[in-house]
Amino acid sequence: MSSLDTSNVEFRSRITKHWVRPRSAYYSYLYDYQRNYYDDVIDYLDRRKKGIYRDIPRPQTWAERALRTYTQKYGVTENAMRSRDDYDLLHRVHFGRLMHDYHTKDYFAKRFTLSPL
Repeated sequence: MSSLDTSNVEFRSRITKHWVRPRSAYYSYLYDYQRNYYDDVIDYLDRRKKGIYRDIPRPQTWAERALRTYTQKYGVTENAMRSRDDYDLLHRVHFGRLMHDYHTKDYFAKRFTLSPL
C-alpha cells in the first residue's frame, strides 16, 4: 500500500473559463464612414468589370470622407433650407422684438411682484 491513498479524495474538475468578446455594436455612422471609405474602389471595380475604364481612385483624407458622409446623408437642399431658416431667425427684426418683449415682461413680472407678508 502506498503512503498516499487517493481512493477517498475528490478531484475538482477544472472548468476553464475564458473571456468571450461581446459582439460589437455596429453604429450607423461607422457604417456610413466605412461605405464612403470603400465606395470609390467598389465603383471602380464594378465599372472595370463592365468594360468602362476610369482613373484608379486615390486615397481620401478623413475630412473628404466625413464631408461625403454629411452631404450624402443630409442633402444640399435640406442644408440650404436650414441656413435660410437660420438667417430668417437671426435677421428678422419682428421676431426678435417679440421675443425680447415677452422675456422682458416675464422677467420683470417674476422679479418685482409683491409677495404677501
